[in-house]
Amino acid sequence: MGAVNRAALMNRVEELRAKSGQSGSDIVGAKGTSQAQIQATKDFATGTQGNTVRSLNVAVDHLALLRTLAQEMTQGAGITNFRPSNAVVNAFKKEFGYELPTNVEAAKHIVAAEITKAVTGTQGALGDREELTAPLQTANSWEQLAGVIDKAYTPLMAGQLRGLKQQYVTSTKNDPSKFDAMLSDRTKAALNPAPPPAQAMPKITDRNQANAAIAAARKAIANGKDPVAVNNALKQMGIPPLAGN
Repeated sequence: MGAVNRAALMNRVEELRAKSGQSGSDIVGAKGTSQAQIQATKDFATGTQGNTVRSLNVAVDHLALLRTLAQEMTQGAGITNFRPSNAVVNAFKKEFGYELPTNVEAAKHIVAAEITKAVTGTQGALGDREELTAPLQTANSWEQLAGVIDKAYTPLMAGQLRGLKQQYVTSTKNDPSKFDAMLSDRTKAALNPAPPPAQAMPKITDRNQANAAIAAARKAIANGKDPVAVNNALKQMGIPPLAGN
């Protein structure tokens, strides 16, 4: 670069610095950051990180389908010639390319393959497979298989995806919604499970228990508790609200 061009560049840097309140090194650093963001975005599009997200996404989808199958088989236990719904049969064949399993052992092998591939990125070494599939050893019924998927494997993969999402946002500076756009609806549900429904308070029918609840409510209000909240609690127990509160 000639002296004139170099001088012009430095002058331009100083102009930008004066306008933004940054130093020349800040501006150069910002350019470096931009390049890093571009590379990170590329990694999540076509690189290793992107492949991992896609593998986990597919695995969560497949496990959700297997869980639905397990639930239907549980509900049909004891019914002669029971068959899962056509929706599950057709979806399974579309996703996996073959007929759905008709016994727990066959389904366990499919779950094991999905988990190992998603978590290790390949079919995995023998030790990896044994460690990852250990929870399946105690699943001897369709109901237990659904429980293992719910309590062990889906949270495991959801945790990995949360980590990847944090990495994506930090490295690309993109909005989190752009990461979410890469995920299926089932995967999004796994990342953001709905809270369990609130348990309703048991209705009190015994007169002595009702009187005790009323006395406790009066004491709570006297001690400064919100009368509205206290009366709402009484209503949930089937007790009329306190008069004058």
